[in-house]
Amino acid sequence: MDLNPEVESANRAKEQTLVDMNWDIKDVTALVQLAIMSPASARKLLGLKDEAENQAIQQEEQQAVQAMYADAAAKTRASGDTCSECLHFDEEANHCRVLERDASLFDPACRFHRNAAV
Repeated sequence: MDLNPEVESANRAKEQTLVDMNWDIKDVTALVQLAIMSPASARKLLGLKDEAENQAIQQEEQQAVQAMYADAAAKTRASGDTCSECLHFDEEANHCRVLERDASLFDPACRFHRNAAV
């Protein structure tokens, strides 16, 4: 029984459209609000095509993540801690277990810094 790839792909496209049309806007909105589904995938699922808004949302999310990491790094730098004071620093090998790289005693602490128990 030979299957025709063109017919099969057309059937799959029809089936996908039928499944997507069964979504209720309220259900999709609830999934986005619960952070189960991204806004971009919800737009795609509902057939909305606003690429400019999708790009703006992605840029906003990326900026929020970068700001979060920048705040953590700034707090660590402001504290003046060094790698030698960190729980993740292996003094015998001069190695950071988290970043998996060589580090010296006097390197500034990174955002993963945890005070070692004394």
